[in-house]
Amino acid sequence: MKFLVLISWLSILQASSAVPLGEVQEAAGEKIQGPTPDKYRGLALEQIPVTHHDNVYLATDTRVRYGYFLGRPVRRFFKGKVGDAFQSVVGGVLERFPPLLHWAVLITDELPATENGHPTSDIGDKLSSPSTGLVIELRHDTTSHIVSLNLKNWTTYQWRPKQLVYLGPVNRTDAELVTIGQIYIREILRGESFHAFRRNCQHFITWYIHAIWPDVPLPGPRVDQLFGKLVWWPVNWGKTGTWMWAKFTRLFNGQKDTEEVDAATKFIKVADLLVPDPTSVKDNPTTLAKKASGEERGKRANW
Repeated sequence: MKFLVLISWLSILQASSAVPLGEVQEAAGEKIQGPTPDKYRGLALEQIPVTHHDNVYLATDTRVRYGYFLGRPVRRFFKGKVGDAFQSVVGGVLERFPPLLHWAVLITDELPATENGHPTSDIGDKLSSPSTGLVIELRHDTTSHIVSLNLKNWTTYQWRPKQLVYLGPVNRTDAELVTIGQIYIREILRGESFHAFRRNCQHFITWYIHAIWPDVPLPGPRVDQLFGKLVWWPVNWGKTGTWMWAKFTRLFNGQKDTEEVDAATKFIKVADLLVPDPTSVKDNPTTLAKKASGEERGKRANW
């Protein structure tokens, strides 16, 4: 009985998408201008919205930097002074459960170091948080429903844990990092559009990390991967039944699994997403391939 209640509750949640797992912005003076969600599928890459605060400065030079996985409590759950106080109490506990967090990536110039300040290169370990850097995340505006690539300065970020999971070095310009972000923001909206559980900030960061650090494991599962990918079951009960039967029969005869119920979130390489748009000067295979591979390093970004 409890199991059926759980299924019903999650089914309602996934259908209503009432509480998105993503960076939600409603602050005055931060109105986002951009296309409506149903228009994203046909957008040229340069039309994917990029938002940033005034204290974000983007460099055009090439240098080795270092990436970290950042998970923080979803701000929408902690509004006002009471919410801030509650977040300070439970935030540290929530950090232990990545599926319940908003996901982002931090890029910094500072060498990775242990809690004692000793240099290290242990990828996948929790290391001391750097003091400066650039935060890259998905932003979902609850008023306009615009989804954009959001850039923030780490020194003024709203959640700064003492330790972060180290992803490894990255040798790309800010322009390249933004381009990769725009590619996967567009891919988020090419599916069923932004969804609280099935297509959110966690999917975006999963793809982003796989694109830059392909061999680095994520620090935890996404929310849609919990309970046997339960939130995907009601999407297509016929496919779910076939998938479950394949899982069951594999126990006895080693039969290969059928297509996963969450196949729509499968990682796609940057090169495979560079579909040309004849109306766009920038959005063509040659230009995008150069930007993604680093051949245009050192050139000024267009924003």
